[in-house]
Order: sequence, then structure tokens, then C-alpha cells
Amino acid sequence: SGCADPQQLLTQLTQAHDRARERDKKDKGRKKRDEEDEETYREDEDLDVLRYNQALVCMQLRQHAQASLILEELFENIEPIDDFLAIKICFLLLELCLLQRDPEQALAVLAF
Repeated sequence: SGCADPQQLLTQLTQAHDRARERDKKDKGRKKRDEEDEETYREDEDLDVLRYNQALVCMQLRQHAQASLILEELFENIEPIDDFLAIKICFLLLELCLLQRDPEQALAVLAF
């Protein structure tokens, strides 16, 4: 599916995220510890990319409240996220802060 309809893309991203979270809940008890760490890390990274893309589409659709919820959740847990993605999250959150005229949150993002 292309990007002709951003709302449909957002719906598909949300559905993919929900399916991944459900699969993650089901798989929690089935894996061995040593396999779990690396695989969980990759799955978390995939979910972070998915969530970032959701926030990006929300921004394009001017759904700033939804974008804010997603980006704030990502920002709260930004330490384990890959540096490249973390920077993209910070810039998008900073753009959102400026659009919403929220200088206090913008300063918190810049301080990171």
C-alpha cells in the first residue's frame, strides 16, 4: 500500500503495532533467557520505529495530540533506543513542542 491515503497508512501502522504487542505478550513465557534478550531488543527496536512512523503520520495529518502521546512515550524510554532513531524522535518532538508553543518541554528535549 502506498501513501496516497495517510489516514489509511496510520490505521495500518496502528494495527501492525497492536498485532506486535499482542504477539509479544503471548511469546513472553515461551523463550529461553539467552535467546530472549537479543530477540526482545530487536522487537523493541522494531516497535520503536513503528511508533515513530505513527507519530510522523499523525504530525502530517495535524493530529498533534496523538503525535504528542506517542512521542512523549518514546522520549520517556529513549535510553535503549538506537541513537539515530532517538535523534529523529527528539527532532520531531521538538517540532511538535514549537507548534504547540510549549517552551518548557522543548527545553527538556534540547537538554537531552
